[in-house]
Amino acid sequence: MRLRAPNLLTRGIVLVAFPLICQLVFMFELSCSFKDIYTKLNRESHSQKIVQTAYNTFCELSDDWLEMGLDMRSNGDLHIPQIKKILKRRALQLDEIVRLVQGEPYQKATITTLSVYAHKMLNLVGSAVPETGSEQSRLHERTFGAQLREFGVPTMKALRDIIINEDVQNKVNVEATSTAIDRLMQAIAIALPVSILLTLALGLYFVVSVRRPLLHLIENGRLLSSRQPLLPPLESAAEFSSLDALLHTVSYAVEEALSKDADAVANAMDLIWTLDEHGICQDVNPSIETLLGYKQDEVVGRNINDLVDGEQVLTLINNLQQAIQSSEVHTFELEMCTRNATTVYTRWSSSWSTKHSLLFCVVHDISEKKRIESLKKEFAEMISQDLQIPLVEMHASLKSILSGSRGEVGAPAEKSLKQAEISLERLIMLANELLDFHKLEGGQMQIEPADCDLKDVANEAVDWVRSLAEAKQITLVLPVTSQTIKCDRLKIVQLLVNLIGNAIKFTPEKGVVEIRVEQYREFIEIMVIDSGPGIPQDYQEIIFEPFEQVPGAQASIGTGLGLAICKMIAVAHGGSIAVASGEAVRVRLGTINEKEIGSVFSIRIPKEIPNKQLLK
Repeated sequence: MRLRAPNLLTRGIVLVAFPLICQLVFMFELSCSFKDIYTKLNRESHSQKIVQTAYNTFCELSDDWLEMGLDMRSNGDLHIPQIKKILKRRALQLDEIVRLVQGEPYQKATITTLSVYAHKMLNLVGSAVPETGSEQSRLHERTFGAQLREFGVPTMKALRDIIINEDVQNKVNVEATSTAIDRLMQAIAIALPVSILLTLALGLYFVVSVRRPLLHLIENGRLLSSRQPLLPPLESAAEFSSLDALLHTVSYAVEEALSKDADAVANAMDLIWTLDEHGICQDVNPSIETLLGYKQDEVVGRNINDLVDGEQVLTLINNLQQAIQSSEVHTFELEMCTRNATTVYTRWSSSWSTKHSLLFCVVHDISEKKRIESLKKEFAEMISQDLQIPLVEMHASLKSILSGSRGEVGAPAEKSLKQAEISLERLIMLANELLDFHKLEGGQMQIEPADCDLKDVANEAVDWVRSLAEAKQITLVLPVTSQTIKCDRLKIVQLLVNLIGNAIKFTPEKGVVEIRVEQYREFIEIMVIDSGPGIPQDYQEIIFEPFEQVPGAQASIGTGLGLAICKMIAVAHGGSIAVASGEAVRVRLGTINEKEIGSVFSIRIPKEIPNKQLLK
């Protein structure tokens, strides 16, 4: 069983802590050595001080004995008062020497001797002195001299012994200090290279233990970037094993994702090209055979212009150049030729990759869409020519009959005719909405902006739907102040008719519908507010799409194109349309004629739009 390698934290702690502990131990030993040397130096200095003091005292005592004439063979007169002063001073010096050598075992005998003679000196100093010239005075001098001779020599000998003993001890101290200093220098001389070697060894261990797994990771990173198989996973390498395992996981995930992408490209229904800047095909997916009838190897290496009709080559070149120069996806439509010389309508989405210097193109077959658009156009033309005109004529005939111009109509027949009139009006509305939507979607309508008073526009729109409101007893609230804006009056009236008609349709009887106009710095907002049930959040976006309606009892009334037409008109004016319902709207707008707000349709139109613009 292999031992697990220590992790990087443990290695770092060892790398830092072990030398630090060694340094602390060395510093402790060094401080102890310095302390020992300091003690020895102090002892040496103290010993020298004792020697110096004892030597000075010895010399002074010798000089005093000579000055006082106390030679063992002399019998001269003594000046006792003067001698007492000298003896007192020397006794104090002896006490000082005794204090300095106190506690030294090798000076114990001499300390005792000095203490005794210093005491005798002090006693001698304190003795009474008789009158000069008397017999007692001469007797005192002889006694005093005898006492001096009694302890003078032993005192001098004791001082000499102290000096000799301290000299011997001082030599011992000097030798011990020198030995301690030599030992300290040896320890430093050994510790310094050992510390350096230890640091280098630990650093080398860390580098060696980290280098191999790092090189392994670097190599795996290089192999991963080039999509080559990775080296085997690292084992027992602490954190490096986790990083290497992560690289293997990423490699597997990348390979799996790339494999899925490759499968997606290979199995995509759309044609996917890779072109260089000159239009030469570098790669293409198998959909080329389905769309154009060519094999992949027949197209790779060829110029894309070879697969396009002569009239379309210039269009292709211009659009590919725009895609190369643009930083966004460029979309355009193009007619292409199949192997069988048939035409295929396609929509291209092209994006230039600066990193790879390649143009990536996704080509979608829109032939079916073109066919449906053609059918829709034919259907709209059919409605306009074959359906709308007969319906209008039928509606005119019914109105003429109901007016009595063709003769009196009975009550039962009148009721049936009015129902038929309503049905015809719905059919005519359906036909008109289909035609309007077709024209708007195909960009066949134009807006012609002019200065319009939105108060008058709102009144005109209300006149179109007033009968619907009166039938349900719905109150219509119009703008009070005038607001002038540049817009296409007829289109805005059509927009408001659709919105107000929807509001009336979904508002309960005796409800309220309000048209409100608010002016802002850059746009004017027109709001159509009703007191109906509101529009669920899930439908507030999709109801502006063609043929989308909110489910409910009123959903079957209408084509589902009204709001889509409103959105197209608003966008054609450079504006927008939105709807809101719920508590947030009620908090913002309050109530209308004491009725709770259901839905708010808001149209924002900029104050300045182009003089002439196609509706798209």
